[in-house]
Amino acid sequence: AVPETPVEIVLPPPADDEEAASADVLAMPRSPHAFVWLLRDPDGALARPVAQAIVTGLNQQMNEHGWRVREMRASDDHVYLLADSPDEQPPYVAVRELMRRSAQIAHVQNPSLDARALWAEAYLVVTPGRSLEADEIQQFIQFERMQ
Repeated sequence: AVPETPVEIVLPPPADDEEAASADVLAMPRSPHAFVWLLRDPDGALARPVAQAIVTGLNQQMNEHGWRVREMRASDDHVYLLADSPDEQPPYVAVRELMRRSAQIAHVQNPSLDARALWAEAYLVVTPGRSLEADEIQQFIQFERMQ
């Protein structure tokens, strides 16, 4: 067996304007929120590559917009996110934007998915955010699916 050699990634130093923008993002006031949104189709399931693309893509986009992601999972029928989000927009606007972005990512990964009809209109936002247990998420999903 050959031990794995860690790979070191060296990034070029940011330009002065990038450094100032980065400092602005770090100085933003943030609030913790937990978000859950689910597939519109109760019998549908996200394929693993689509779920992975959503997590990777959203994580990158949120970091670029000043979010601090604490926890994110895309499972068969929902996405769960716990993050500190900038206070510049209300949580209900933020979750709708997350749903829109994640639907676009899913569509790019699998063009047969309709980005406009992927997610149910219902979502859960817990503020101030805290880690949600699996049974809490399932209770929300069951409640939503009863309607």
